[in-house]
Amino acid sequence: MSSSSRRRGDPEEGHAPGGESARNPRNLLGGLASMVVILCSWTFPRIGVFKLSEFFAVLASPRALMSGKAITPLVKCYFLFVMGTAISLITAIFALGKGSPFLSSDKGFYARPEFVPFITLLHVIVYLMTVAVLTIYFSSSDERQISGTLCWAYYATVLPGLLQIFRIVSGIHFNVPWFERADVGPFSGVFNSGYLRVMGFEIEPLAYASSLIAMCCLSMYNGRRKPWLGIIVLLYTYGFGALLGLLLAFIVCSSKRLSRNIVPVYALGFTVICWYIYVHVHQLLPIALVSGSLAERIGAIYSCVAIWLDHPMGVGLGFYGYFFNRYNPGMFAAQSLDFYPNNDPGMFLVYGGPLFLIGYLYTFHYVLNRSRSYWLTVAAVALLFQSGSAYLYFNPALAVIFSMLLAGAKPLNAGLLKHQPVKQWITFLCGSRALTPMAERRRSEST
Repeated sequence: MSSSSRRRGDPEEGHAPGGESARNPRNLLGGLASMVVILCSWTFPRIGVFKLSEFFAVLASPRALMSGKAITPLVKCYFLFVMGTAISLITAIFALGKGSPFLSSDKGFYARPEFVPFITLLHVIVYLMTVAVLTIYFSSSDERQISGTLCWAYYATVLPGLLQIFRIVSGIHFNVPWFERADVGPFSGVFNSGYLRVMGFEIEPLAYASSLIAMCCLSMYNGRRKPWLGIIVLLYTYGFGALLGLLLAFIVCSSKRLSRNIVPVYALGFTVICWYIYVHVHQLLPIALVSGSLAERIGAIYSCVAIWLDHPMGVGLGFYGYFFNRYNPGMFAAQSLDFYPNNDPGMFLVYGGPLFLIGYLYTFHYVLNRSRSYWLTVAAVALLFQSGSAYLYFNPALAVIFSMLLAGAKPLNAGLLKHQPVKQWITFLCGSRALTPMAERRRSEST
């Protein structure tokens, strides 16, 4: 077979199917990576400290990490982030004993302050492994396999929300062992400030909303019809931050130049908002109390800035909850060590100071400047905006988007073929089929 006629996913000459070639999509790496993508929204049941998708990523990581094709873009994207992680880990060692002395956690891994930095470091390592595995998967698998995997992932993400909506409407309890929990289980609805939230397979509704945004955009990228089921479930989550992030993403992506340079604009806006909240927090909190979640986020931003001003190099990896009660404005006290600000930029600023925050923002800037697909750009920008009101950086759905951008993924059977953001927004909402792949490929190659 000539190199010109060999398909992207076919084995190299001299390698039998299922052999050692990383380009064979039927090998172990391909199968495990497909499971990572399909289960990216399922956080229960856990295997130790790992989500299901993270567990499969760890199993696949030895082979993926031997591929320079995955490591090179990974290093370029995350080198500042890794430096920030290392420095914040050292800072955490010196910060022991300076936070709230009586906090613990009902999670054994977070029961003592000295455990927290190392468990958080483990999460960072597993997250990077997940991105590495998925990057080599999307770089070397054929389009048919990727398309099928994304289709399964979409329905696996939407299914829990549909079951939850059915439970809300019918009043039926499933009583499924390991899944049905009386307080916050995957099929349990909770009321928050008067709004019924869909929990899906996520404890945190906004994290589930971010998974839905990613999968709806990937459904469009994959050339499917309008992801109506995903949109319905997304609306039922009442995740205002997620919906606002998606709206802002469509606006930003109306300009290709703006979408590639949105991170500096976002950083400037985040700085202004943090300064304003820090200065006016006591005037803002009484107003924000009409929504408990809004007041909580305002208090979290204030505490992040206050902690950083006293600790310019950060307080250490994972130590936001450890220090929060010394700086909170008196509205919401941390009850455990595993406490997060629902604000990724603020969280990394607290962990490791400006270096860690810059490393976090640079990862978004790097992947957005590698984008070759409108819908992948929309997903990444939407999640960037949502990260200002949610804890989602280590969400496996975000890892899927990042890895596709790092792999330089081109459109599959559809996506945007011309840069027509208004028309594509109408397409996203009204259900017409996307244009043919050849037109987007021509556009991608020409730009």
